[in-house]
Amino acid sequence: MKAKTIFSLFLFPISLISVSVLPLNLFNLISPTAVHATNWNKYSIAFKNGLRHLNKGNYQKALDFYNEAIGTYNKDPAAYYNRGLANQELGNHLDAVDDFKKSMTMDGKMYKANTHYNIGWSYSELEDYDNALIHFNKAIEIKPKEGYFYADKGDTLLELGKEEEACSNYLKSFELGYEEIKDYLNSSDGEWCK
Repeated sequence: MKAKTIFSLFLFPISLISVSVLPLNLFNLISPTAVHATNWNKYSIAFKNGLRHLNKGNYQKALDFYNEAIGTYNKDPAAYYNRGLANQELGNHLDAVDDFKKSMTMDGKMYKANTHYNIGWSYSELEDYDNALIHFNKAIEIKPKEGYFYADKGDTLLELGKEEEACSNYLKSFELGYEEIKDYLNSSDGEWCK
């Protein structure tokens, strides 16, 4: 009986340790605390600085901040979308297309029409008019009342020598109230499309 009591006394502290320590270790594995908060703060600061510079037209600085943000946390589609805008403004159209496509694979809904439009615009700048049309059409399918979508699709069709289709898109853009196309169609340059 004495041996059994001594053995029980030995197991009791071990069971207390495992009951009190094990849940703490599991909790830390499930939700590490300080590391995520620090990274999130760093990401948030870089993202906001990128947005501030993007809005001011400082595209290289915006690009640098978005690179930092994505290096810190690479799961936010907004960072890729905004970096795509900075790349586009800097003339880095292939990089812009990659960023816009990445943002769409991460979140199928975010800025979807505008993302397709921007991809189309970058392809157009790269003179890849077939891919530009694919994305302009997708943008129009999602948001059929955006006049500038039709205007840029018209420009692309014109580059492909499809004047009749281009004119049709310009007229649709005009109908939707897009001011730049109104000015163009009312000028001598736009006479051909009346």
